[in-house]
Amino acid sequence: PGLQERLSDLGYQPQHRSYTPLEVRAIVDALGEP
Repeated sequence: PGLQERLSDLGYQPQHRSYTPLEVRAIVDALGEP
């Protein structure tokens, strides 16, 4: 799935201003290391 779908599956809430460790992992997997 795409990044937005993956984050949604993990329970991502756009109004929150932080990410859980699982959400960070999904973002890094999708975009690569900074």
